[in-house]
Amino acid sequence: MLCRAGFLHLRLGENQQSFERFSDALALNPACSKALLGIGCITQSHGDVDVALPKYKTAIQFSPNSVALWNNIGTCFHLKQKHIAVSS
Repeated sequence: MLCRAGFLHLRLGENQQSFERFSDALALNPACSKALLGIGCITQSHGDVDVALPKYKTAIQFSPNSVALWNNIGTCFHLKQKHIAVSS
């Protein structure tokens, strides 16, 4: 429920409230890949791919088939101009 609220706030552009909901979800379940994805999205949107990428890498351990996570990991590598990592 917290992740759903987090993504709703994110869609509304309410990043602070969104971040708080995702943080609450992670406090209850540190392996919550959706919350890690949400926090990664927020930090990535602020241009901080060096913070977002570890969140995505942690989340992918729990949800290895998540298209959104793999897409965001690829985007982070692209933004860091590590094109070889993107294609592997």
